[in-house]
Amino acid sequence: VDAVDTGSSWTPLMRVSAVSGNQKAASLLIEAGANVNVKDKDGKTPLMVAVLNNHEELVQLLLEKGADASVKNEFGKGVLEMARVFDRQNVVSLLEEKKRESRCLRSRRCSLSADPGTASLRRPRDTEQNVTVELER
Repeated sequence: VDAVDTGSSWTPLMRVSAVSGNQKAASLLIEAGANVNVKDKDGKTPLMVAVLNNHEELVQLLLEKGADASVKNEFGKGVLEMARVFDRQNVVSLLEEKKRESRCLRSRRCSLSADPGTASLRRPRDTEQNVTVELER
């Protein structure tokens, strides 16, 4: 599942990320063991390729399956910067939301609620009391 073509060093998952954005095909490849963080000869990952091709649902899937959004390509560019440069506004919003969620969870002072755009915050001294807040968009 991680066979690499000789020209671009792309795997089948990278090809799906570029050409069709097909989530079912990507899911099957990932379930079969495809590496979601593999890099091509230019340092691009499947997530980067999906971002560049504006495959929003595939970006979501790759993030859910463990794609690292902090990786940079050989030119020092990350997925959020790529999305902004190529004016992929929906993808920018998705990546920013994931970044906020990640920061929130790392702080261990909040847990995510079921409602998009909100977080449930635990007060440090009183874990019985929660506060729900709107996240900035």
